[in-house]
Amino acid sequence: MLLFSTILDLQDHVSPDDFIRLVLDWNAGSKYADNIVPDIDWNGEYNVRYGDKELWMEFVSYPEQSILAVRHEKITTDGVAWDSDFIVNFKEKRIVIQLDRTYSEDALAIDAAFSTPHFITLLIEHGFIRDDADLPVLRTPVCISDADLDCCQRAFSEECPYKLPIVYVSKTAEDREPLSVTWLASRLKGAAHVLVEESPDDCKALRRMAGRAESPFGAVRIFYPAGSVRRKNFYFRSATGDEKTRLEKVIRNVIQYGISQRIDNLYTWNGVTGSKLNE
Repeated sequence: MLLFSTILDLQDHVSPDDFIRLVLDWNAGSKYADNIVPDIDWNGEYNVRYGDKELWMEFVSYPEQSILAVRHEKITTDGVAWDSDFIVNFKEKRIVIQLDRTYSEDALAIDAAFSTPHFITLLIEHGFIRDDADLPVLRTPVCISDADLDCCQRAFSEECPYKLPIVYVSKTAEDREPLSVTWLASRLKGAAHVLVEESPDDCKALRRMAGRAESPFGAVRIFYPAGSVRRKNFYFRSATGDEKTRLEKVIRNVIQYGISQRIDNLYTWNGVTGSKLNE
């Protein structure tokens, strides 16, 4: 079952060696020791596998298409396989990041909760990700006011130039956030831009433009780049209530959009490895 999927643009300077070194840093720096594939001594190969049948990582190069694919797989003691796939097309300078979970026949039911891949944080911190139009890809929220009217007008329009969804959080009448925008932006890193109002007084024009006459305060709106997907509106009249439920509702809608997007077969692990075998 596909749990997470996103497509990001890479900076032109990112090379295959840069990418592999970052993957190795991601593996070695995992905060969960049982996720680390041990004893990796990379010697520059682009087609190599490390680990054993329960925990392994493999690099596959497809030079005819300028593609480098990486899969990290962990099979737990209860038979659940967790796959993290990073597929880079160096000609198009794009990367697809996916998290997938599958069960064996005797797998036990487990909690469906998961974390957005930490690898995205490393891509951001190392400056590997290109801006999405005029918005940087961040793991923190962006404060906006009426001074940012032009940017928001583009985000709210049907011809939105952004490839990632826009999550717009308005303050309550008491000038409070209806949910934790810091945690929301961290959970949605690489999957959406999180914009939050500086204050109700500084965002009167933005509220009118966003079409919030019916509920001007304490709302979360998701604007999707695909014209066929209607925006989602969530209204919270105060900052009190079950914040976790509010967060998960917004996050679930954004993640669902990401995993529903059609991806070219050569941006998937099975597509890359299958194409190499066919050749």
